[in-house]
Amino acid sequence: MKRMVGRMLFGLGLCLALALSHAEESQVQADLSEGQVQPVQIAPEADQVLKKAAELVKTSASSFSYTSVGTVNIKSKSTQKDSSTKTEVFAEKPNKVVVKVAQGARSVECYSDGTHVTMFVPSLNAYLVREAPSSLEKVVLEYLSSFGSVVDDARFGFFYMMDDPYQALIRGATAIEYKGVENLEGVDCHKIRFGRKPYPIEAWFQTGDQPFLIKIAPDTAQLEKMLSARMPDIEVDIRVQYSGWKINPPVEPGTFAFVVPEGAEKKESFAEMMRPKDPRDLIGKAAPDFSTAMLDGSQFKLADHKGKNIVIIDFWATWCGPCVYGLPVLNEVANAYKDKGVVFIAVNQGDSPETIKQFQEKKSLVLPVGLDQAASIGSRYYVGGIPQTVLVDKEGKVATVHVGLPVDLKGMLSQELDTLLAGGTLPNEPVQPPKPPQPAEGATNGGAQESAPPR
Repeated sequence: MKRMVGRMLFGLGLCLALALSHAEESQVQADLSEGQVQPVQIAPEADQVLKKAAELVKTSASSFSYTSVGTVNIKSKSTQKDSSTKTEVFAEKPNKVVVKVAQGARSVECYSDGTHVTMFVPSLNAYLVREAPSSLEKVVLEYLSSFGSVVDDARFGFFYMMDDPYQALIRGATAIEYKGVENLEGVDCHKIRFGRKPYPIEAWFQTGDQPFLIKIAPDTAQLEKMLSARMPDIEVDIRVQYSGWKINPPVEPGTFAFVVPEGAEKKESFAEMMRPKDPRDLIGKAAPDFSTAMLDGSQFKLADHKGKNIVIIDFWATWCGPCVYGLPVLNEVANAYKDKGVVFIAVNQGDSPETIKQFQEKKSLVLPVGLDQAASIGSRYYVGGIPQTVLVDKEGKVATVHVGLPVDLKGMLSQELDTLLAGGTLPNEPVQPPKPPQPAEGATNGGAQESAPPR
């Protein structure tokens, strides 16, 4: 259930960058199985740094806090994906902690007050409560293992919260090398290379009496090789940088308490929390308001069109075959009805502006594209599969929702617009679109595709 939240939060960038072959993943899990200790060769200089870093929190700290920012940059001729994930940690032994993980508008928060653990997903305004584990290590392994940075073993990514931080660092490594001192943005750091499967990891620890972890980065050459079958020219850069370290910071009352937000729903399980909502539930209700930057640099505000226009909102992505097939049709119909007060916005889900511009140039397609890289607008419209097309009437209410690509998109949309312009209403009936007559390249059928890109 932990990985359900992880998948929801971390999209294409992290999924691609951490892609493992089945054989490699099986080997990693075998190497990290409970109770198994690998033989490891450790350079004396590296061993000294790691032991000092581990002792810093194991014996000297009753509480600590830090912030990390993980970045994933994936680039090829056809794809450019940049993502950033910020993690804030405040912990107090033996089992109190607040961890807030955010990627754009998507976030997950974990609170352990020593008695209960609460997992909260702000975008869903939903939470669940469990009995608190007895240690920080158990909180990590039971609730935070999906957020272990760039390493498949959360013990490494959250080694400061392990019962034995030193063993957490060397676990799973076959060799640990000392690479000397490097200066990172004005800070002298010990550079240490961990030989791990499926790829080595390099880490930088601050020099001096407090060897805080400053940076982690995997050797991406192996990752690029694993992904090159589908994207031969791919370049991958992944790193996690740490800052704001505090040892024994003052702990204010209520630091670890979860305050239930207004309207938040308590759920009994992650499965219930993450169960997709039906976008057709929006029909007849006020359309969720949003404003967004457009690809051409302008701004779009849905509220500006209330009382004036019918708005066609299409959620799409460049990699989605049915989306690519339907976009020119939507654009054609919208232009035909432009003088009648119809406005069209194609809200892209997750692609970078550069990728969208390359797509438009390749397809010779000019569209009013809204940017929604964090899918925050999509989440308000319960987007689970794309394309998803929403018609908002002049009163600002959702008139209808179509998920997938109908066989006669042009005729259906024209008829619906005529009905709305005449003051009529549309039937609230689910539409299961069949296969279009001539699917676009990459399209396998006329139905919706999952709103996360294919791996």
